[in-house]
Amino acid sequence: PILTRLSWCDDVERIGAHVAIRTDDSFEAELSRRRKSTVWNYFRNNCESAGIDPLKTMTRLLTYETNLGIHAFKLDYAAPTAHGNGGAADAWAWSHKLDRPVNLGVYYDYTGPACRLDFFEDEDNLELYRKEAVTTPVLKDYLAQFGVTEITRDIFNEIRDNRRLLYNSALIVGSTTYIEEPWHRNYSNELGGNQFSELPHSGNSCQALLRDIRDQKTGEWTACWTNETAHRLVAEKLAVT
Repeated sequence: PILTRLSWCDDVERIGAHVAIRTDDSFEAELSRRRKSTVWNYFRNNCESAGIDPLKTMTRLLTYETNLGIHAFKLDYAAPTAHGNGGAADAWAWSHKLDRPVNLGVYYDYTGPACRLDFFEDEDNLELYRKEAVTTPVLKDYLAQFGVTEITRDIFNEIRDNRRLLYNSALIVGSTTYIEEPWHRNYSNELGGNQFSELPHSGNSCQALLRDIRDQKTGEWTACWTNETAHRLVAEKLAVT
């Protein structure tokens, strides 16, 4: 069903994975055609029953399907995505003593409650985490790599301290953090130059929003790196190599 497919795509979009669509004449014509089709009333009624706007929902569906290659509408490569415009990094802290990454409590791209950055700051989450570690096989395997077979209060606090260390180390160099992923950081133009003089501490779109970096003339949130720039730079590099 359409609404089920939409919910799957919405889950993926949580990490900003889809490229926005260009709403040009061909796209508007397709929207008009669908609104005149025999199934539009059925689609509209289902959307309204779910409390969502049918036109916006159809636009979202066409955007997702275009990203999947189902349609040939133009994508807006200047629009921001989580990693497309540079400045973002997924990283762990490394223990030189143990010669391995530190235990952050979750494996890469985990989506359970314990993935939230401040999860281990709440001591009341200990029992919830114990249940997660038992009922999630991949999480259980991840913890076993650190020799963790039982979630004790000390282990819980160790994970908390590891996250604090990584978070504050990144904060010192001017980065921001995605609250739902303890490994994701957005970095900025801290090295200076013309970008820094015009938009100090800006970077990609996430960085600009989280640090509230605005154009001094318009007052709008402004990133100094865009997907379009990133794509052009990659294309230039590939052309040279």
